[in-house]
Amino acid sequence: MQDGVPAISVRGVRRSFGAVRALDGVDLDVRAGEFFSVLGPSGCGKTTLLRVIGGLETADAGTVALHGADVAAVPAERRDVNTVFQSYALFPHMSVFDNVAFGLRRRGVGRAEVGARVRAMLELVELAGRERDRPHTLSGGQRQRVALARALVNRPRALLLDEPLAALDARLRQAMQAELKRVQREVGVAFVHVTHDQAEALALSDRVAVLNEGRVEQIGTPREVYERPATRFVAGFVGTSNLIAGVAEAPAGGGPALLRFGDAGHVLVPGALGGPLEVAVRPERVRMTRHRPDASVCALRGTVTDVAYRGASTTYRVTTPAADLHVYAQNTAPAPFPTDPGAAEGTPPDGESSARESPSVQPGAARPESGSAGMPPAPGSPGLDVGGPPGAGGSARRGASGPREAAGLARESLRGSGEVEGSVFGAGGWGGGEDSASGVGGSSGGGGTVPGVVSAPGGGGGFRGDVGDSGAGAVGGGEALVEGRVGDVVWVVWEARDSLVLGVVS
Repeated sequence: MQDGVPAISVRGVRRSFGAVRALDGVDLDVRAGEFFSVLGPSGCGKTTLLRVIGGLETADAGTVALHGADVAAVPAERRDVNTVFQSYALFPHMSVFDNVAFGLRRRGVGRAEVGARVRAMLELVELAGRERDRPHTLSGGQRQRVALARALVNRPRALLLDEPLAALDARLRQAMQAELKRVQREVGVAFVHVTHDQAEALALSDRVAVLNEGRVEQIGTPREVYERPATRFVAGFVGTSNLIAGVAEAPAGGGPALLRFGDAGHVLVPGALGGPLEVAVRPERVRMTRHRPDASVCALRGTVTDVAYRGASTTYRVTTPAADLHVYAQNTAPAPFPTDPGAAEGTPPDGESSARESPSVQPGAARPESGSAGMPPAPGSPGLDVGGPPGAGGSARRGASGPREAAGLARESLRGSGEVEGSVFGAGGWGGGEDSASGVGGSSGGGGTVPGVVSAPGGGGGFRGDVGDSGAGAVGGGEALVEGRVGDVVWVVWEARDSLVLGVVS
Protein backbone atom coordinates (compact mmCIF):
# COMPACT_ATOMS: atom_id res chain seq x y z
CA MET A 1 0.00 0.00 0.00
CA GLN A 2 1.05 3.58 -0.59
CA ASP A 3 -0.05 5.96 2.19
CA GLY A 4 -2.31 3.16 3.44
CA VAL A 5 -4.30 2.95 0.18
CA PRO A 6 -4.32 -0.49 -1.47
CA ALA A 7 -3.78 -0.84 -5.21
CA ILE A 8 -7.00 -2.88 -5.41
CA SER A 9 -9.75 -3.06 -2.79
CA VAL A 10 -12.70 -5.44 -3.10
CA ARG A 11 -15.56 -5.20 -0.61
CA GLY A 12 -18.65 -7.42 -0.38
CA VAL A 13 -18.58 -8.38 -4.04
CA ARG A 14 -21.31 -10.76 -5.17
CA ARG A 15 -21.93 -12.15 -8.65
CA SER A 16 -24.44 -14.78 -9.67
CA PHE A 17 -25.18 -16.54 -12.95
CA GLY A 18 -28.74 -17.77 -12.64
CA ALA A 19 -28.90 -20.04 -9.60
CA VAL A 20 -25.10 -20.27 -9.37
CA ARG A 21 -23.46 -17.81 -7.01
CA ALA A 22 -19.96 -17.38 -8.38
CA LEU A 23 -18.88 -14.77 -5.83
CA ASP A 24 -20.43 -14.61 -2.39
CA GLY A 25 -19.32 -11.55 -0.44
CA VAL A 26 -15.63 -11.38 -1.35
CA ASP A 27 -13.42 -8.98 0.64
CA LEU A 28 -9.71 -8.49 -0.09
CA ASP A 29 -7.00 -5.87 -0.54
CA VAL A 30 -4.01 -6.01 -2.89
CA ARG A 31 -1.07 -3.81 -1.91
CA ALA A 32 0.83 -1.66 -4.37
CA GLY A 33 3.77 -3.55 -5.86
CA GLU A 34 2.55 -6.88 -4.47
CA PHE A 35 2.42 -10.24 -6.24
CA PHE A 36 -0.98 -11.48 -5.08
CA SER A 37 -2.39 -14.86 -6.09
CA VAL A 38 -6.01 -15.99 -6.01
CA LEU A 39 -5.90 -19.76 -5.59
CA GLY A 40 -8.74 -22.23 -5.82
CA PRO A 41 -10.22 -25.20 -7.67
CA SER A 42 -12.11 -24.98 -10.95
CA GLY A 43 -15.46 -23.30 -10.48
CA CYS A 44 -14.56 -21.49 -7.25
CA GLY A 45 -15.07 -18.01 -8.76
CA LYS A 46 -11.48 -16.87 -9.15
CA THR A 47 -11.71 -15.94 -12.86
CA THR A 48 -15.04 -14.20 -12.23
CA LEU A 49 -13.34 -12.15 -9.51
CA LEU A 50 -10.56 -11.17 -11.92
CA ARG A 51 -13.08 -10.14 -14.56
CA VAL A 52 -15.03 -8.03 -12.05
CA ILE A 53 -11.81 -6.23 -11.05
CA GLY A 54 -10.95 -5.64 -14.72
CA GLY A 55 -14.45 -4.44 -15.62
CA LEU A 56 -15.25 -7.37 -17.89
CA GLU A 57 -18.02 -8.46 -15.50
CA THR A 58 -20.36 -6.28 -13.45
CA ALA A 59 -20.82 -7.19 -9.79
CA ASP A 60 -24.38 -7.67 -8.50
CA ALA A 61 -23.32 -6.08 -5.22
CA GLY A 62 -20.24 -4.69 -3.53
CA THR A 63 -17.49 -2.28 -4.58
CA VAL A 64 -14.16 -2.39 -6.41
CA ALA A 65 -11.66 0.44 -5.89
CA LEU A 66 -8.37 1.03 -7.70
CA HIS A 67 -5.93 3.10 -5.67
CA GLY A 68 -8.81 4.40 -3.58
CA ALA A 69 -11.14 5.34 -6.47
CA ASP A 70 -14.41 3.45 -6.93
CA VAL A 71 -14.48 2.10 -10.49
CA ALA A 72 -17.97 0.60 -10.53
CA ALA A 73 -19.04 2.98 -13.29
CA VAL A 74 -15.72 2.95 -15.18
CA PRO A 75 -15.67 0.73 -18.32
CA ALA A 76 -12.93 -1.86 -18.76
CA GLU A 77 -10.99 0.11 -21.38
CA ARG A 78 -10.69 3.09 -19.06
CA ARG A 79 -9.62 1.21 -15.94
CA ASP A 80 -5.93 1.51 -15.16
CA VAL A 81 -5.43 -2.27 -15.25
CA ASN A 82 -4.52 -4.70 -18.01
CA THR A 83 -5.19 -8.42 -18.31
CA VAL A 84 -3.06 -11.31 -19.57
CA PHE A 85 -5.36 -14.15 -20.62
CA GLN A 86 -4.66 -17.87 -20.51
CA SER A 87 -4.93 -18.05 -24.32
CA TYR A 88 -2.62 -15.00 -24.73
CA ALA A 89 -5.06 -13.58 -27.35
CA LEU A 90 -2.30 -12.51 -29.74
CA PHE A 91 -3.18 -11.32 -33.24
CA PRO A 92 -1.80 -14.06 -35.54
CA HIS A 93 -1.50 -11.74 -38.59
CA MET A 94 0.59 -9.18 -36.68
CA SER A 95 4.28 -9.23 -35.85
CA VAL A 96 5.57 -9.33 -32.29
CA PHE A 97 6.23 -5.58 -32.49
CA ASP A 98 2.72 -4.78 -33.72
CA ASN A 99 1.10 -7.00 -31.10
CA VAL A 100 2.92 -5.21 -28.30
CA ALA A 101 2.29 -1.79 -29.85
CA PHE A 102 -1.44 -2.37 -30.39
CA GLY A 103 -2.69 -0.75 -27.18
CA LEU A 104 -0.40 2.25 -27.49
CA ARG A 105 -1.56 2.96 -31.02
CA ARG A 106 -5.21 2.67 -29.98
CA ARG A 107 -4.51 5.35 -27.38
CA GLY A 108 -2.97 7.64 -29.94
CA VAL A 109 0.59 7.54 -28.60
CA GLY A 110 3.14 9.09 -30.98
CA ARG A 111 5.17 6.86 -33.30
CA ALA A 112 8.56 7.62 -31.73
CA GLU A 113 7.28 6.92 -28.22
CA VAL A 114 5.60 3.72 -29.39
CA GLY A 115 8.89 2.46 -30.85
CA ALA A 116 10.88 3.32 -27.72
CA ARG A 117 8.40 1.78 -25.29
CA VAL A 118 7.92 -1.40 -27.32
CA ARG A 119 11.67 -1.95 -27.70
CA ALA A 120 12.19 -1.34 -23.96
CA MET A 121 9.45 -3.85 -23.09
CA LEU A 122 10.81 -6.51 -25.46
CA GLU A 123 14.20 -6.06 -23.78
CA LEU A 124 12.52 -6.56 -20.41
CA VAL A 125 10.94 -9.87 -21.45
CA GLU A 126 14.10 -10.92 -23.31
CA LEU A 127 12.61 -10.91 -26.82
CA ALA A 128 14.79 -8.23 -28.39
CA GLY A 129 15.52 -9.18 -32.00
CA ARG A 130 12.18 -10.99 -32.48
CA GLU A 131 10.20 -7.85 -33.37
CA ARG A 132 9.30 -9.00 -36.90
CA ASP A 133 8.38 -12.58 -36.02
CA ARG A 134 4.78 -13.77 -36.14
CA PRO A 135 3.22 -15.55 -33.11
CA HIS A 136 3.12 -18.96 -34.83
CA THR A 137 6.93 -18.98 -35.07
CA LEU A 138 7.32 -18.59 -31.29
CA SER A 139 7.33 -21.16 -28.53
CA GLY A 140 4.59 -21.20 -25.89
CA GLY A 141 6.83 -19.43 -23.41
CA GLN A 142 7.75 -16.75 -25.95
CA ARG A 143 4.10 -16.14 -26.82
CA GLN A 144 3.36 -15.79 -23.12
CA ARG A 145 6.09 -13.15 -22.86
CA VAL A 146 4.68 -11.24 -25.84
CA ALA A 147 1.29 -11.14 -24.09
CA LEU A 148 2.98 -9.97 -20.90
CA ALA A 149 4.87 -7.22 -22.79
CA ARG A 150 1.67 -6.08 -24.53
CA ALA A 151 -0.07 -5.71 -21.17
CA LEU A 152 2.81 -3.93 -19.43
CA VAL A 153 3.71 -1.52 -22.25
CA ASN A 154 0.59 0.52 -21.38
CA ARG A 155 2.05 1.09 -17.89
CA PRO A 156 -0.98 -0.09 -15.90
CA ARG A 157 -1.09 0.41 -12.14
CA ALA A 158 -2.09 -3.25 -11.75
CA LEU A 159 -1.80 -6.33 -13.95
CA LEU A 160 -4.35 -9.15 -13.91
CA LEU A 161 -3.14 -12.61 -14.97
CA ASP A 162 -5.72 -15.33 -15.68
CA GLU A 163 -3.78 -18.61 -15.37
CA PRO A 164 -1.18 -17.42 -17.90
CA LEU A 165 1.04 -20.49 -17.46
CA ALA A 166 -1.61 -23.20 -17.63
CA ALA A 167 -0.97 -24.05 -21.30
CA LEU A 168 2.78 -24.59 -20.82
CA ASP A 169 4.51 -27.90 -20.13
CA ALA A 170 5.87 -28.48 -16.62
CA ARG A 171 9.49 -27.54 -17.32
CA LEU A 172 8.61 -24.37 -19.24
CA ARG A 173 6.02 -23.41 -16.66
CA GLN A 174 8.65 -23.55 -13.93
CA ALA A 175 11.00 -21.36 -15.97
CA MET A 176 8.24 -18.84 -16.68
CA GLN A 177 7.37 -18.61 -12.98
CA ALA A 178 10.82 -17.18 -12.36
CA GLU A 179 10.39 -14.90 -15.39
CA LEU A 180 7.07 -13.55 -14.12
CA LYS A 181 8.50 -12.81 -10.70
CA ARG A 182 11.54 -11.07 -12.21
CA VAL A 183 9.40 -8.86 -14.44
CA GLN A 184 7.05 -7.99 -11.58
CA ARG A 185 9.94 -6.89 -9.41
CA GLU A 186 11.40 -4.76 -12.18
CA VAL A 187 8.18 -2.95 -13.14
CA GLY A 188 7.00 -2.66 -9.53
CA VAL A 189 3.24 -2.82 -10.17
CA ALA A 190 0.71 -5.02 -8.40
CA PHE A 191 0.16 -8.41 -10.06
CA VAL A 192 -3.07 -10.30 -9.36
CA HIS A 193 -2.49 -13.86 -10.49
CA VAL A 194 -5.31 -16.41 -10.73
CA THR A 195 -4.32 -20.09 -10.61
CA HIS A 196 -5.44 -23.52 -9.46
CA ASP A 197 -1.81 -24.66 -9.11
CA GLN A 198 -0.89 -24.64 -5.41
CA ALA A 199 2.86 -24.93 -5.99
CA GLU A 200 2.78 -22.05 -8.46
CA ALA A 201 0.89 -19.80 -6.04
CA LEU A 202 3.25 -20.60 -3.17
CA ALA A 203 6.37 -20.04 -5.28
CA LEU A 204 5.33 -16.74 -6.86
CA SER A 205 3.28 -14.87 -4.32
CA ASP A 206 3.85 -12.34 -1.60
CA ARG A 207 0.36 -13.25 -0.36
CA VAL A 208 -2.29 -15.77 -1.36
CA ALA A 209 -6.10 -15.69 -1.14
CA VAL A 210 -7.68 -19.15 -1.14
CA LEU A 211 -11.14 -19.11 -2.73
CA ASN A 212 -13.77 -21.83 -2.41
CA GLU A 213 -17.36 -21.73 -3.69
CA GLY A 214 -17.19 -17.97 -4.13
CA ARG A 215 -15.90 -17.24 -0.62
CA VAL A 216 -12.46 -16.33 0.67
CA GLU A 217 -11.29 -19.09 3.02
CA GLN A 218 -7.97 -17.52 4.00
CA ILE A 219 -5.56 -14.73 3.04
CA GLY A 220 -1.94 -14.85 4.12
CA THR A 221 1.65 -15.34 3.10
CA PRO A 222 2.45 -18.66 1.41
CA ARG A 223 4.03 -19.89 4.64
CA GLU A 224 1.01 -18.87 6.73
CA VAL A 225 -1.45 -20.51 4.38
CA TYR A 226 0.55 -23.73 4.20
CA GLU A 227 1.77 -24.01 7.79
CA ARG A 228 -1.37 -22.68 9.50
CA PRO A 229 -4.42 -23.36 7.32
CA ALA A 230 -7.48 -21.60 8.71
CA THR A 231 -10.05 -24.15 7.52
CA ARG A 232 -10.37 -27.80 6.62
CA PHE A 233 -10.65 -26.87 2.95
CA VAL A 234 -7.35 -24.93 2.96
CA ALA A 235 -5.60 -27.79 4.77
CA GLY A 236 -6.75 -30.26 2.13
CA PHE A 237 -6.39 -28.08 -0.97
CA VAL A 238 -3.06 -26.33 -0.34
CA GLY A 239 -0.71 -29.29 -0.26
CA THR A 240 -1.74 -32.54 1.40
CA SER A 241 -2.84 -33.00 5.01
CA ASN A 242 -3.51 -36.02 7.17
CA LEU A 243 -6.88 -35.38 8.81
CA ILE A 244 -7.67 -37.17 12.07
CA ALA A 245 -11.01 -36.80 13.88
CA GLY A 246 -12.02 -37.99 17.33
CA VAL A 247 -13.12 -37.05 20.82
CA ALA A 248 -10.24 -35.55 22.77
CA GLU A 249 -9.77 -35.98 26.49
CA ALA A 250 -9.48 -32.66 28.28
CA PRO A 251 -5.90 -31.73 29.20
CA ALA A 252 -4.73 -32.66 32.67
CA GLY A 253 -2.12 -30.80 34.66
CA GLY A 254 -1.45 -28.24 31.96
CA GLY A 255 -0.64 -30.86 29.32
CA PRO A 256 -2.14 -31.22 25.84
CA ALA A 257 -5.54 -32.73 25.06
CA LEU A 258 -5.38 -36.36 23.94
CA LEU A 259 -7.06 -38.39 21.21
CA ARG A 260 -6.77 -42.07 22.16
CA PHE A 261 -7.01 -44.97 19.74
CA GLY A 262 -6.48 -47.87 22.14
CA ASP A 263 -3.42 -50.01 21.48
CA ALA A 264 -3.05 -48.30 18.10
CA GLY A 265 -1.69 -45.13 19.70
CA HIS A 266 -2.66 -41.55 20.47
CA VAL A 267 -2.52 -37.99 19.16
CA LEU A 268 -1.49 -35.07 21.38
CA VAL A 269 -3.36 -31.83 20.68
CA PRO A 270 -1.75 -28.79 22.34
CA GLY A 271 -4.12 -25.89 22.99
CA ALA A 272 -7.33 -27.93 22.63
CA LEU A 273 -9.94 -28.08 25.40
CA GLY A 274 -11.21 -31.56 24.74
CA GLY A 275 -14.35 -32.84 23.04
CA PRO A 276 -14.94 -33.77 19.38
CA LEU A 277 -12.41 -32.17 17.07
CA GLU A 278 -10.37 -32.64 13.91
CA VAL A 279 -6.58 -32.43 13.67
CA ALA A 280 -4.35 -31.98 10.62
CA VAL A 281 -0.68 -32.87 10.23
CA ARG A 282 1.40 -32.51 7.05
CA PRO A 283 2.89 -35.70 5.51
CA GLU A 284 6.43 -34.29 5.54
CA ARG A 285 6.18 -33.73 9.32
CA VAL A 286 5.58 -37.39 10.12
CA ARG A 287 7.96 -40.34 9.99
CA MET A 288 7.81 -44.09 10.36
CA THR A 289 9.44 -46.36 12.93
CA ARG A 290 9.09 -50.03 13.71
CA HIS A 291 9.21 -49.45 17.45
CA ARG A 292 6.52 -47.90 19.63
CA PRO A 293 7.62 -44.46 20.82
CA ASP A 294 7.05 -43.06 24.26
CA ALA A 295 4.06 -40.95 25.28
CA SER A 296 5.75 -37.61 24.58
CA VAL A 297 5.04 -37.73 20.84
CA CYS A 298 2.03 -38.47 18.64
CA ALA A 299 2.06 -42.03 17.33
CA LEU A 300 -0.37 -44.26 15.43
CA ARG A 301 0.25 -47.89 14.47
CA GLY A 302 -0.78 -49.06 11.04
CA THR A 303 0.03 -51.12 7.99
CA VAL A 304 1.78 -49.80 4.90
CA THR A 305 -0.75 -50.21 2.09
CA ASP A 306 0.93 -48.28 -0.72
CA VAL A 307 4.41 -47.11 -1.69
CA ALA A 308 4.83 -44.59 -4.52
CA TYR A 309 8.34 -43.72 -5.69
CA ARG A 310 8.37 -40.16 -7.09
CA GLY A 311 12.04 -39.62 -7.87
CA ALA A 312 13.00 -36.97 -5.33
CA SER A 313 10.71 -38.47 -2.69
CA THR A 314 8.71 -41.55 -1.80
CA THR A 315 5.11 -41.41 -0.55
CA TYR A 316 3.80 -44.06 1.82
CA ARG A 317 0.17 -44.67 2.71
CA VAL A 318 -0.29 -46.19 6.14
CA THR A 319 -3.74 -47.45 7.15
CA THR A 320 -4.43 -46.90 10.85
CA PRO A 321 -7.61 -47.15 12.98
CA ALA A 322 -7.69 -43.33 13.09
CA ALA A 323 -7.25 -42.59 9.37
CA ASP A 324 -5.24 -43.40 6.28
CA LEU A 325 -2.02 -41.41 6.77
CA HIS A 326 0.43 -40.24 4.13
CA VAL A 327 4.15 -40.05 4.84
CA TYR A 328 6.62 -38.19 2.59
CA ALA A 329 10.24 -39.31 2.71
CA GLN A 330 12.93 -37.41 0.84
CA ASN A 331 15.11 -39.69 -1.29
CA THR A 332 18.44 -38.23 -0.24
CA ALA A 333 20.38 -41.44 0.31
CA PRO A 334 22.34 -43.31 -2.39
CA ALA A 335 20.55 -46.08 -4.25
CA PRO A 336 20.09 -49.11 -1.95
CA PHE A 337 21.91 -51.63 -4.13
CA PRO A 338 25.59 -52.46 -4.60
CA THR A 339 27.57 -50.47 -7.13
CA ASP A 340 30.24 -53.16 -7.39
CA PRO A 341 30.14 -56.94 -6.84
CA GLY A 342 32.29 -56.73 -3.72
CA ALA A 343 29.83 -54.45 -1.95
CA ALA A 344 27.21 -57.18 -1.71
CA GLU A 345 29.59 -59.45 0.16
CA GLY A 346 31.10 -56.75 2.35
CA THR A 347 34.37 -56.86 0.41
CA PRO A 348 36.44 -53.74 1.08
CA PRO A 349 37.13 -51.60 -1.99
CA ASP A 350 40.40 -50.63 -3.56
CA GLY A 351 42.44 -53.41 -2.02
CA GLU A 352 41.51 -52.69 1.60
CA SER A 353 41.83 -55.55 4.08
CA SER A 354 38.92 -57.94 4.54
CA ALA A 355 36.35 -57.38 7.29
CA ARG A 356 36.29 -59.30 10.53
CA GLU A 357 33.55 -60.00 13.02
CA SER A 358 33.36 -57.85 16.14
CA PRO A 359 30.89 -57.70 19.01
CA SER A 360 27.86 -55.60 18.11
CA VAL A 361 26.92 -52.57 20.13
CA GLN A 362 23.78 -53.28 22.14
CA PRO A 363 20.82 -50.89 21.86
CA GLY A 364 21.04 -48.19 24.49
CA ALA A 365 24.58 -49.16 25.48
CA ALA A 366 27.04 -46.46 26.48
CA ARG A 367 29.31 -45.25 23.74
CA PRO A 368 32.63 -47.09 24.07
CA GLU A 369 35.92 -45.31 24.50
CA SER A 370 38.11 -44.84 21.46
CA GLY A 371 39.99 -48.00 20.62
CA SER A 372 37.73 -50.31 22.66
CA ALA A 373 35.58 -53.09 21.26
CA GLY A 374 32.71 -51.83 19.18
CA MET A 375 34.41 -48.57 18.18
CA PRO A 376 35.12 -47.86 14.52
CA PRO A 377 38.55 -49.16 13.60
CA ALA A 378 41.52 -46.89 13.41
CA PRO A 379 42.85 -46.02 9.95
CA GLY A 380 44.41 -49.05 8.34
CA SER A 381 42.67 -51.60 10.60
CA PRO A 382 40.09 -54.24 9.60
CA GLY A 383 36.35 -53.64 9.36
CA LEU A 384 33.54 -53.98 11.89
CA ASP A 385 30.19 -55.82 11.84
CA VAL A 386 27.50 -53.84 13.64
CA GLY A 387 24.29 -55.44 14.90
CA GLY A 388 21.18 -54.71 12.84
CA PRO A 389 17.77 -53.50 14.00
CA PRO A 390 16.05 -55.87 16.47
CA GLY A 391 13.83 -58.21 14.55
CA ALA A 392 15.25 -57.09 11.24
CA GLY A 393 17.31 -60.19 10.69
CA GLY A 394 20.21 -58.27 9.21
CA SER A 395 23.33 -56.38 10.02
CA ALA A 396 25.27 -53.39 8.83
CA ARG A 397 28.76 -54.44 7.83
CA ARG A 398 31.38 -51.75 7.69
CA GLY A 399 34.18 -51.97 5.21
CA ALA A 400 37.70 -52.02 6.51
CA SER A 401 39.22 -48.81 7.68
CA GLY A 402 41.92 -47.52 5.45
CA PRO A 403 42.79 -44.38 3.52
CA ARG A 404 39.10 -43.65 2.97
CA GLU A 405 38.32 -43.47 6.68
CA ALA A 406 41.54 -41.62 7.33
CA ALA A 407 40.44 -39.04 4.79
CA GLY A 408 37.00 -38.83 6.36
CA LEU A 409 35.28 -41.08 3.78
CA ALA A 410 33.70 -44.21 5.22
CA ARG A 411 32.42 -46.94 2.93
CA GLU A 412 29.78 -49.33 4.17
CA SER A 413 27.79 -52.26 2.86
CA LEU A 414 24.35 -52.36 4.52
CA ARG A 415 21.90 -55.19 4.95
CA GLY A 416 18.49 -54.29 6.36
CA SER A 417 15.87 -56.98 7.03
CA GLY A 418 17.83 -59.32 4.76
CA GLU A 419 16.40 -57.36 1.82
CA VAL A 420 18.57 -54.36 1.13
CA GLU A 421 22.21 -54.56 0.25
CA GLY A 422 23.92 -51.40 -0.76
CA SER A 423 26.87 -49.15 -0.35
CA VAL A 424 26.93 -45.79 1.32
CA PHE A 425 29.80 -43.36 1.16
CA GLY A 426 30.07 -41.19 4.23
CA ALA A 427 31.75 -37.83 4.51
CA GLY A 428 33.15 -36.94 7.91
CA GLY A 429 35.13 -38.66 10.61
CA TRP A 430 34.47 -41.19 13.33
CA GLY A 431 35.68 -38.82 16.03
CA GLY A 432 32.62 -37.09 17.50
CA GLY A 433 29.58 -38.64 15.92
CA GLU A 434 30.00 -36.67 12.72
CA ASP A 435 30.04 -39.39 10.06
CA SER A 436 27.20 -38.33 7.79
CA ALA A 437 26.97 -40.61 4.74
CA SER A 438 27.03 -37.90 2.11
CA GLY A 439 24.92 -35.70 4.31
CA VAL A 440 22.13 -38.25 4.59
CA GLY A 441 23.08 -40.59 7.39
CA GLY A 442 25.03 -40.63 10.60
CA SER A 443 26.92 -43.59 12.03
CA SER A 444 27.40 -42.07 15.44
CA GLY A 445 24.44 -39.87 16.22
CA GLY A 446 24.97 -37.94 13.00
CA GLY A 447 21.51 -37.93 11.47
CA GLY A 448 19.84 -38.78 8.17
CA THR A 449 18.52 -41.73 6.23
CA VAL A 450 20.15 -45.07 5.47
CA PRO A 451 18.28 -46.95 2.71
CA GLY A 452 16.39 -49.99 3.90
CA VAL A 453 17.62 -49.74 7.47
CA VAL A 454 17.22 -46.81 9.83
CA SER A 455 18.14 -43.19 10.23
CA ALA A 456 19.32 -41.39 13.31
CA PRO A 457 17.95 -37.84 13.21
CA GLY A 458 20.02 -37.03 16.26
CA GLY A 459 21.63 -38.43 19.34
CA GLY A 460 24.84 -38.83 21.11
CA GLY A 461 26.05 -42.33 20.39
CA GLY A 462 25.50 -45.75 18.87
CA PHE A 463 26.23 -46.90 15.34
CA ARG A 464 23.98 -47.17 12.36
CA GLY A 465 22.21 -50.50 12.58
CA ASP A 466 21.70 -50.15 16.35
CA VAL A 467 18.06 -49.33 17.02
CA GLY A 468 17.07 -48.57 20.58
CA ASP A 469 14.29 -50.56 22.19
CA SER A 470 12.98 -47.63 24.20
CA GLY A 471 11.78 -44.12 23.48
CA ALA A 472 11.09 -43.62 19.80
CA GLY A 473 13.27 -46.42 18.51
CA ALA A 474 16.27 -44.23 19.01
CA VAL A 475 19.86 -44.36 17.94
CA GLY A 476 21.57 -42.48 20.71
CA GLY A 477 18.35 -40.62 21.50
CA GLY A 478 17.12 -39.84 17.97
CA GLU A 479 14.08 -41.42 16.32
CA ALA A 480 14.46 -44.31 13.91
CA LEU A 481 13.09 -43.93 10.39
CA VAL A 482 12.43 -46.98 8.26
CA GLU A 483 11.69 -47.45 4.60
CA GLY A 484 8.44 -49.36 4.54
CA ARG A 485 7.16 -52.01 2.18
CA VAL A 486 3.55 -52.91 1.53
CA GLY A 487 2.38 -55.09 4.41
CA ASP A 488 4.86 -53.73 6.98
CA VAL A 489 3.45 -52.80 10.38
CA VAL A 490 4.90 -49.46 11.43
CA TRP A 491 4.34 -46.58 13.80
CA VAL A 492 3.69 -43.16 12.26
CA VAL A 493 5.22 -40.58 14.58
CA TRP A 494 5.24 -36.78 14.81
CA GLU A 495 5.79 -34.01 17.32
CA ALA A 496 2.78 -32.66 19.22
CA ARG A 497 3.51 -29.13 17.99
CA ASP A 498 2.77 -30.28 14.42
CA SER A 499 -0.82 -31.24 15.31
CA LEU A 500 -3.06 -28.42 14.09
CA VAL A 501 -6.66 -28.21 15.30
CA LEU A 502 -8.94 -27.38 12.37
CA GLY A 503 -12.19 -27.13 14.28
CA VAL A 504 -14.81 -28.85 16.34
CA VAL A 505 -16.51 -31.87 14.78
CA SER A 506 -20.26 -31.97 15.40
